[in-house]
Amino acid sequence: TQTLSFERIPAELQKRIANFLKYRDAFRLSQVNKQIKESLGMSTIRLPSAIPTKGIWAGSVRDGDIPRRCRKLPFLMKNRVHTVLLRGMYQDQGWGNQKGRFYIVASGAGFGHRVVATSPLANHGETALKLEFNTVDDDATYTLWYKVGGGGGHTLTLANLTMQLIIFDEPGLCISKNFHALNSRKALGVSLSYHYILLRSSARALLAQMEREENPDINMASFMESTGIDVTKRSLLALDQIASSMLNLGNYSEIDVEPSEESGTDIEIRRQCFPWSPAAPSGNPPSPQREVDAIMALEPDHEILEVDIMDEDVEDMIRRAMRED
Repeated sequence: TQTLSFERIPAELQKRIANFLKYRDAFRLSQVNKQIKESLGMSTIRLPSAIPTKGIWAGSVRDGDIPRRCRKLPFLMKNRVHTVLLRGMYQDQGWGNQKGRFYIVASGAGFGHRVVATSPLANHGETALKLEFNTVDDDATYTLWYKVGGGGGHTLTLANLTMQLIIFDEPGLCISKNFHALNSRKALGVSLSYHYILLRSSARALLAQMEREENPDINMASFMESTGIDVTKRSLLALDQIASSMLNLGNYSEIDVEPSEESGTDIEIRRQCFPWSPAAPSGNPPSPQREVDAIMALEPDHEILEVDIMDEDVEDMIRRAMRED
């Protein structure tokens, strides 16, 4: 019988296989040999401030136990993302029962809604928040949810939230290298649309010159090199992808620009970044019921009788999780 080594599998299929591994295992796989390392190109990038970094919620007596939607998570080059890592600090009101937690809910036409990551219950003191999930479903959207807790007096506080992407990079890790080069020069930001148009146009102009076997324009080439971008075909193609993705991120409809420390108070930040806060006069907004059902199914005090929005495999997964609790 013939055996097929991993190196002989087409690169796209290698990435699909690696996508079903935890990111640490995928990194280990990429270190087996140089050929696999080049093929998978595992690397990391940290998203600029495209998500709110802080917030506080209070749970009412009547409906504090109902999970609530915070916002959809933005992505760069989603077809390249292996794993998303959300990191921050969180805590509850500092006394009494612990009820607050965060969730990531995946939504897609093929499977409805399912919870892909859940935080531990918030502690009374500030604790590290670590949420991570794999993005096997290319067409899915991912949303951050939270639950404060009912009964009165409960709060949930979030601070220093960051979003890091584990990606399948180009050979030579050109995407992450260029991304970090731009970031180190503070050349990344959601609101810099004209900047990304200029970068993309310059990259495409240099690529066109290379295709025609002309010498690259010395001014554009010098500008790229001063920014830390190599003037090679691979590097410029990667820059084109970064600029296009950042333009799409800038058009992301749910992004709120967070005021600086000098220009706004904590209350203003809460109002701008989150749908509801103790400072806001209006009540809690309604939560989409199907996503709520998916989250409530994971709670140990809610028996699963019927989960019509999930397939049988997901139902079994949730039941096993409840038994383990």
